[in-house]
Amino acid sequence: MSIEHAFISHVGCWRHENQDCFWYDPLKNTFAVADGMGGLSEGSTASRLACKAFSYQADHETYNIPSYFRHAHDLVIKWAQKNGYPPNKIGTTGVVVQVDPLRSNYIVCWCGDSRLYHYKAATNTLEQITSDHSYVQGLVERGELTAAQAAQHNSRHIITHAIGIGSLSDIKIGTKKKPLDDGDVLILCSDGLNNEVSFNVINELCNTYSHDPQLLCEHLVSEALNGGGHDNVTVGVLRWQSAEF
Repeated sequence: MSIEHAFISHVGCWRHENQDCFWYDPLKNTFAVADGMGGLSEGSTASRLACKAFSYQADHETYNIPSYFRHAHDLVIKWAQKNGYPPNKIGTTGVVVQVDPLRSNYIVCWCGDSRLYHYKAATNTLEQITSDHSYVQGLVERGELTAAQAAQHNSRHIITHAIGIGSLSDIKIGTKKKPLDDGDVLILCSDGLNNEVSFNVINELCNTYSHDPQLLCEHLVSEALNGGGHDNVTVGVLRWQSAEF
């Protein structure tokens, strides 16, 4: 059993600082992406603090993934207070995936609009596993917008939940558990990917490069930059192989 992985984070074509951050611990089969909010220095600090919290929790509460987000939320708020920032000034979205090799499944937790996609090798199909905590996603869930309309909506960047924003009881942490089959690929990303690259193009790239996480990662980021690169873009690709050869 093995998990091949690759991560790339790029500042994009228009930004001066990368507010995204990623973290992973292959010994604990745990991987994360965070996308900071609240201005250049504040956003990058928030995403780094979140990844620091994820690392700490991986050592202390390894399998309690929601605790990763609660600790990150507390850490970001305390840092902001200590440094004189007003409430709700800085925050970050985040997604964490932990693979269970013995059970051939994974748990994903997220807050905000950082995403996880699951590419199923047996059927060459892509599925978005996470559901954005955003204003337009709320409209979609209420039947007021289609997914296609949401992708073009002017308010699609408005986040309704984020690490470090509001009280701990206010934030929403999504959680799902899914099975993994041999050759399946998981893609963690900040919205710098999906805002520039369509679902169908991501699926097509998986069809071509799913055998090589590094190549797939490189092509996904390149596609985002070619699409305009208006935001920082961070992509992590995990490939599950259930048998060693």
